[in-house]
Amino acid sequence: MQETLSHAAGQKRIITYLKRLGSTPPNVLLLEGGSREQREELGLFWAALLNCSSGDPCGDCPTCRQIGQESYRDLYIFRGEQDTIKVDDVRPLRQVLADKPYEAYRVVLFSEAQELTVPAANALLKSLEEPLSGNVFVLLAPQRHLLLSTLVSRSCPFTLSQTVGEHALERDSEVVPWLESLRCFWQNGTGLFEHTGQKKAVDRHLLGRILLAVERELHNAYLGEEGGPLAGYLRRNLAPLYWTRLDMALAKAEEIVRHQVNPALILEWLALTVWRWVREQPAREG
Repeated sequence: MQETLSHAAGQKRIITYLKRLGSTPPNVLLLEGGSREQREELGLFWAALLNCSSGDPCGDCPTCRQIGQESYRDLYIFRGEQDTIKVDDVRPLRQVLADKPYEAYRVVLFSEAQELTVPAANALLKSLEEPLSGNVFVLLAPQRHLLLSTLVSRSCPFTLSQTVGEHALERDSEVVPWLESLRCFWQNGTGLFEHTGQKKAVDRHLLGRILLAVERELHNAYLGEEGGPLAGYLRRNLAPLYWTRLDMALAKAEEIVRHQVNPALILEWLALTVWRWVREQPAREG
């Protein structure tokens, strides 16, 4: 199963836990943190762990190969990185879940599960609460608080480790310019609105990645690490008292995203909030 784990390097702790759970899998497994690729690879590893006849993904049997290729007949994957996962997407599952799996376990995986609409999540709840034998679910999301609480409360959550030396931010070339714009706006009060004012400059998917990146930069500021464009600025220009406020503001922004508010307005609100904080506190030494 080496190829399936290619993006999950450094996740030995999670893999150990998953192996322990393999004999009595939880109805709903929640994997948060890491990159989208890492979460998906671990989700596929879980599917192989539950179905490989060797009891540990071998990577060579037809089951492991089909799962790695996402062609396994007991594997269902719903991805939310391009659009929301709607109720019409999940309704056909009802009939599928009523039948026994072809082999050991049927695995239903939701990547970017924060994109499940409320009706879609509600349609899943009965299946999550009272799954028929052989059905297991996997929810993948950047952070659990992006999911509806009804989903989290029914899940067995695990948080991926951040791989040493890995800087996911550096790979997201679309997000870094927005972080630079935020830094310039907080410093000079200019530049950001020219970008957000452009038609469809920020959609909800991009905003989610921006908020996650700001959260990572705030974490770097707490640790005293430079990180990307914002960590050093936050550490030099915003008192630690406001770091907690920023963490709460990010959580609020992530919650508002689910209510179909214009993503550009949410980003502008966050930018203005921090801009005011920078100016209401005493000047800090650089």
